[in-house]
Order: sequence, then C-alpha cells, then structure tokens
Amino acid sequence: MPRAEIQPCGFLVVLGQDWRVRHVSANIADHFADCGPRMIGQPLSEYFGGSAVHSLRNQLALMRNPEGAARLFSLFFASVPKPFDVSMHFKDGLIILEALPSAHVEAGDPAGMARQLAASLDACETVTDLVQRASHLLRALTGFDSVTIFRLDENGEGERIAEEGRGAPIPATHCPPPEVRVLADASRAAIPLEPDAPTSLVQHALLRAIDSGEPCASAKEASTSLFVPLVSAGIPWGVAVCFNRTARQPTLDRIAAAELFGDFLAMRAELCEARAG
Repeated sequence: MPRAEIQPCGFLVVLGQDWRVRHVSANIADHFADCGPRMIGQPLSEYFGGSAVHSLRNQLALMRNPEGAARLFSLFFASVPKPFDVSMHFKDGLIILEALPSAHVEAGDPAGMARQLAASLDACETVTDLVQRASHLLRALTGFDSVTIFRLDENGEGERIAEEGRGAPIPATHCPPPEVRVLADASRAAIPLEPDAPTSLVQHALLRAIDSGEPCASAKEASTSLFVPLVSAGIPWGVAVCFNRTARQPTLDRIAAAELFGDFLAMRAELCEARAG
C-alpha cells in the first residue's frame, strides 16, 4: 500500500481528538531539535508548548465549516525562535496539522490583501477584462512567473481564457481540479510520515506529495506550482494555475490571500456573465 508523504517545505503532525500525536513527518527534527518519533503517543503541548496549543485549539473550535481549514499565522512554538503559519483540518476523526515557516514575525492579513486586490477589479466591465486583470494581480500577489486562468464548463472541463507571464508564459497544458494545491520544489524528494500511514490520510493536505502523473507536475519549465480554485457560492467557476521557473518557498498567508481573491473573482465573473445575458 502506498504510504503517505509530504513535501519538505514544511512539516505535518497528525493528532487524535485528545491532542496526542499519532503521526509526524520524518523531517520534523529539521525544525524542532527535540522532536521526532518519540512524540508518538505524547501530548502535543509537551513539544509545542501550552500557549501555542491553546491558540491552535481555539482556532479549530472557531472553524465554521467542518470540511474546511483553520489557519493561524506567525505562531511561535516553545523554544523555537522563528514563527510558523499553521493550517489544520479534520480527516477521519483525526486532526491534520501542517506548518510552513512564516514570512513575517507579525501575523499577516490575507483577508485584507485579498479585499484590496478585489477592489482593483471593480472597473472591469467584461469577463475578458476581469480575468486578464485578475491574472496580472495574482502574478503580483504570488510573485510567480506565469498565471493561467481556466473557465470550467458544466462537465468540469477547463478552457484557457487568460494568461499572464514574465516573458513568455509557462504553458499550462491541463486544467487541474478546483482545489488548492502547491508544489514547492519539483526537484526535492518527498518525506514520509512516521509511523507509516496510508496516502488517504493526507489526501486533503496542502503539503501532500504530488504524484508524477498529476497535472501539477506536467509543466516541465516550472519548479514551483500553485493551483487556486475560483469558487462562487460553493460552486467551482474556474481554476488559476500559477507557475514559477525556479523553486520558490510558498508562504501560507499568500496562499490564503490568493484563495480568497479567487472567490472574489469568481463572484464578479458570474455577475459579469449574468449582465451579458
């Protein structure tokens, strides 16, 4: 049975409802010198500190959609001088905790960033103008070399409707599924969980390893990829595909801002289509 693996740009911890550790990614010692397999079965607070775990539990309790993700930015763990951005979600009754090094000591404001970008779309009167402007804004937000926007039809098939690039855009030959997905560095090997776990456990994890057969790995010119779903009222409208030629460390605040901006874009695009008849 294939084992669960993640990308090495962050770490992952699987917790029971009692907040005791069930699995850890094998690279966790790269971030915490006293952590590793001996965490298994122990309370998370023994390693992350009581204050950090209290913040994590509170954020998870505030999550409105049990199918969604709870996020915290610039969180400090015990005895670690650098902050992390954290995303948590539920899977089969377990808590999947993912952490990426934060780009800022102070917590960022992804919602504020997304609203500011969305305000720049107000002057667009057609879907064509809207998505072209949005692709430019997404490239500025992510810092990536290339952005392609696909429109989904009623069968879930994607049509390329906008493209923006630094120099020649990196061709996006496939429209991926409408879900947030990141590939931080195509050249780095995946990291397993300890003890071994089935791949289904991390199937919704942002950091899950990307299989070579997935569309995310199909752009040979790209070392880093980010897929952003464009969703209006819970219904996928399209997908934005962002590529970078060189490896680029993703930051969760920019990913979260891009995801929220994608929702704003999809809502505005539907209004434009409705006005056009």
